[in-house]
Amino acid sequence: MARKKKEVVEEEKKQVASAGEGIAEDRPEGKPFMNPPVEPVLYKPKLTDEDCREAEFRCKRYHEKMQALENRLIENETYYRQQYSDYKDTDDRKSLPEKGSGYLINAIINKVADMMDNYPQPTILPREESDEETASILSKVIPAILERNNYTKVYYKCAMEKVKNGVSVAGVFWNPTKDNIGDVEIKRIDIINMRWEPNIEDIQDSKEVFILTESDVDTMKVLYPQILGNLTGEFGTDLSSYSDSEVARSEDKVIVYDWYYKKTVSVEIGGQVFPKTVLHYAKFCNGKLLYASENDPAKESGWYEDGQYPFIFDVMYPIKNTPVGFGMIDIIREPQEFIDKMNKALIQNVLANARPRRFAKDSTGINEEEFNDYNNLIVHYEGDPNGIVPIDVNPLPPIYAQILENVKEELKENSGNRDFSQGATSGGVTAASAIAALQEASSKTSRTMNLVSYDAFKSLITMVISRMQQFYSVPRTYRIIMNNENYYAMVGISKDSPMASDSMAELLPDSVFDQSIGKYMGGHKPIYDISVGAEKASPYSRVAQNEFAKELFQLGVFNPQLADQTLGMLKMMDFDQKEEIIQMVSQNQTLLQENMKMKQLLQGLGGIVAETTGDTRIMQMFGMPEETQAMPGRASGQSIAVNQLGEARKENTTSQAEKARIEARERAGV
Repeated sequence: MARKKKEVVEEEKKQVASAGEGIAEDRPEGKPFMNPPVEPVLYKPKLTDEDCREAEFRCKRYHEKMQALENRLIENETYYRQQYSDYKDTDDRKSLPEKGSGYLINAIINKVADMMDNYPQPTILPREESDEETASILSKVIPAILERNNYTKVYYKCAMEKVKNGVSVAGVFWNPTKDNIGDVEIKRIDIINMRWEPNIEDIQDSKEVFILTESDVDTMKVLYPQILGNLTGEFGTDLSSYSDSEVARSEDKVIVYDWYYKKTVSVEIGGQVFPKTVLHYAKFCNGKLLYASENDPAKESGWYEDGQYPFIFDVMYPIKNTPVGFGMIDIIREPQEFIDKMNKALIQNVLANARPRRFAKDSTGINEEEFNDYNNLIVHYEGDPNGIVPIDVNPLPPIYAQILENVKEELKENSGNRDFSQGATSGGVTAASAIAALQEASSKTSRTMNLVSYDAFKSLITMVISRMQQFYSVPRTYRIIMNNENYYAMVGISKDSPMASDSMAELLPDSVFDQSIGKYMGGHKPIYDISVGAEKASPYSRVAQNEFAKELFQLGVFNPQLADQTLGMLKMMDFDQKEEIIQMVSQNQTLLQENMKMKQLLQGLGGIVAETTGDTRIMQMFGMPEETQAMPGRASGQSIAVNQLGEARKENTTSQAEKARIEARERAGV
């Protein structure tokens, strides 16, 4: 066996030697033996400059498909600025005034005011009981995040765009440089420089979305010196504007493309394969790729983990096969144009009758300068003054003024901007309640708009929570109001963070930070329901709410002794915060019942304590007579028979069975 093993070793040595001889023949004399070089494996990016150039070509093709929308937006802006006559042909321009009247602007402003009066307020509701505390904190924290983003201004601009053009777009992003540690950022997106796939009604169904912005060449060179070191400016026709005269295009500008696109990947769950949508993001300029999340190993799960485009469309009047809609200007711009034409015609007729023109012969020899100046008392002439004949102008019949008023009423009717919605009255209506009822009836269209905007606001808040669950690796502290006191709430992804406190609200409870991938893994991802209500910014809404609360108080709704009748009445009613009122009444009823039971128990114990210890404070508390003295008919020191409540029993000469029944009733009463 040992000999055989020795032969095997010798055979292996010969094979190594023969292999070495073959290699030695290839290497130069005197050089040491080296292993053959191994070619390095080069990393091949998933997204390249060629992909960006193809994406830019598709973006231009989308732009061509959106020309009708772009032209409508530009024309609506001219009506809003009251400068639409500049964009009409020569014949129409002669019949229009230089500046339009303000009926269209007034209708838009009133609709926007209705939306601002019902400014949304979010309430976060948990789907599981374990997430209730975090949801209550988020209900206070998210309004603080909105305030940091000046969301009131964003909401106002979006409301203006929605009423004007029929659609507004808001974006929810993550800004890693905000407040030095990064935070959620909410912005309004100008739809005129937004591109998407045609023939879709939901922006989330688009294969890709482009956002075009204009940036300085010098700024781009500083940010990306290695890629854009030789960048030069260009006049980009892909970037749209509402007025070329107000946009200063120069060679120092360049177009930057923000490219959001979705990809479908397979995910195995329980042995079955399911599709999953992953959102990626890329930035490119002048055909050069600047960044791609698909090439970033830290973004394997996508740019935003919810897989949704960070854009929320709020549509007024929807249009088929497109995510946008039409707005107020599209409905009432023709009546507005007719009103302006009629106003100009009426003014011209009035001026023609007030200062009529005249026919004058050349032989009259009149001094025209003195004749046209009404301050001159004397006008010189040389010929025959009868050669000057006034041009007869017939005044317009009253029917034309009535037509003008009818068109104004049509504009108000089409826009839903009736007189009652602005607080004006007609027909002898003077009662405050009647005016309020008419205002509520005239605000049906505004309520519909608000409901649709609230639905878009829910999507926005859902995205805000999603950004927090993805990026709040460093806990944040917010000063909020809890139980009418200042409270500093800490919010973070998980308590596994070294900076987390025991009272921190966890966005991903029980998750653990994985150092290898730099993410929190495992744990429970809560799902929240968003309830949106009006912030009651309208003074009338606040007064009406306060009056309703006083009526409930006067009816005795908050009297716990009437709780049974009150609960029956409240279940038949419908108003805001109804469930909270029902819960309050039920709690007051329960508290009253517990107090009554405690009072009965203490009253019973008062006599026992007074009899055994002589302490009558409990009896005095409830107004009970002191019975420490000897009762009539008994000797001092003789014991008194009492029941379990401490009440003295009446002694009689009833039978033993009757005494047993009395004692049983007393025990049952306790």
